[in-house]
Amino acid sequence: VVSYIVKRDAGTSDAALAALGGRLPRSSSGGANFQVVHIGPDPSCVIPDLAPNTMYRFSVQYRSRRATSPGSAELQIMTPPGPPTQPVAVHTGAREVTIKWYAGAGGAAFKYIVYFQHVASRLGDAKAVAASSSSAAAASTLRDWNKCYEGSETVCRITDMLEPDSMYNVKVVAMNRQYESGEPSLPTQVCTVRRQDEVACTRATVDDVFKIDCTGDVVTGDTILFTERVYAMVSAA
Repeated sequence: VVSYIVKRDAGTSDAALAALGGRLPRSSSGGANFQVVHIGPDPSCVIPDLAPNTMYRFSVQYRSRRATSPGSAELQIMTPPGPPTQPVAVHTGAREVTIKWYAGAGGAAFKYIVYFQHVASRLGDAKAVAASSSSAAAASTLRDWNKCYEGSETVCRITDMLEPDSMYNVKVVAMNRQYESGEPSLPTQVCTVRRQDEVACTRATVDDVFKIDCTGDVVTGDTILFTERVYAMVSAA
């Protein structure tokens, strides 16, 4: 009858690793500070009760009825950080959004990655929003999230690929020093605002760009003012 003995140390938090320059403290000879977490005949096990965003060292011994082998070489595994808090929008513009979040369980993560997802366009048009929302619900499993930020700060300003008068989902993922990601935060919906001079004039948006003030109550003597914008296509040649 043989069995395996799995041991681990008490763990080193990310804050302690940062103070040590990312290096683990030197362990005592023979793994005297390791504790037994599993004994069994199978060459695999599940080790519960680990803290998030913490580096652990593991060692395995082989035991028979007559003797116990020396400990194996150490395996260093870092648990992923807990999900960050749900981000909030602290500022929104026509083509940019600034969001803020806080670290989750395990403290500040080594890095954060922010993703955004387009939900709807032309929020002022109820029909366009309904059509965009229905198509978004049908293709929600097929649409990819776009990465827009990666860094250690807990605030970011998104300026790429955003359109005015649109709705987006935003979520944050925390990453540890071994580049393992935890669960994402709860998504937040943010809406960009619209400025009249930032709306592209097309056949679909002409009613949003140009407003007709005359409502049919024209009488003799009224002055009628017509205004227009002229666009010209410039060829590459």
